[in-house]
Amino acid sequence: RFINSTRDLTSSRLPLLAPPPRVIKQSWRTTKRQYQTQLNNPHRKALIEDPALTRWVFARANPYATFRPTFKTSLLGAMFGILPLFGLYYIFKTDRDRKEEQIKAGTMDRRFGLSS
Repeated sequence: RFINSTRDLTSSRLPLLAPPPRVIKQSWRTTKRQYQTQLNNPHRKALIEDPALTRWVFARANPYATFRPTFKTSLLGAMFGILPLFGLYYIFKTDRDRKEEQIKAGTMDRRFGLSS
């Protein structure tokens, strides 16, 4: 059976009780066989939709519908979202403190002074 509308795509989310793997493999084989017979039909006039490509496009267009928070996604979110902020804060703060100490001690050479 081919997926023809967005209604079929949205209703094909993960079920609460998954069918046994044997049923999934059989349905995959029948879908593949139907697709190959339609593709290799020399008298076809209509466009053939690839169900795997349709599912892939739907998943790429709606990533939040199938997102599951896991340890890996949480770790990646922290590494690329939170750690750079703290890292930049630390770099700017220590540089500013170092310059401030040099200004107070009078050892910093300020080349571009506005009051000269």
